[in-house]
Amino acid sequence: MTEMKVLKSLLVGAIVLTTLTAQGQSIAERSPEAIAEAQTEQMVTDLNLTPEQAEKVGFLNLKVENKIKAVYLNSNLTNEQKKEFVEGNKKDRMGALKAILTAEQFTLYQTKITEAKASQLK
Repeated sequence: MTEMKVLKSLLVGAIVLTTLTAQGQSIAERSPEAIAEAQTEQMVTDLNLTPEQAEKVGFLNLKVENKIKAVYLNSNLTNEQKKEFVEGNKKDRMGALKAILTAEQFTLYQTKITEAKASQLK
């Protein structure tokens, strides 16, 4: 069973690496704009956002990604401080999303996040 998990992780890693290499970018090189745009597009598809919601979510995603990038580039912060900031930023983001999304959309979003985390652990 453990060998299967290792093989699965290696396969997923290889696919991600191949995709990023094909795009000519590493994760660290992706701009906040590109990350926010991809997040927003995924949310529009997954949550069936209205145009107004999509605009608000896009603005929020960009704001959050710009803050995260600034933190990671700040050499005065320790890795622990960076991690704490990012976690706090994610919590703030969830609060803002709760105000933008309907209750049904927000529940679906939380489910998608939980599923994504679970698949990363496998």
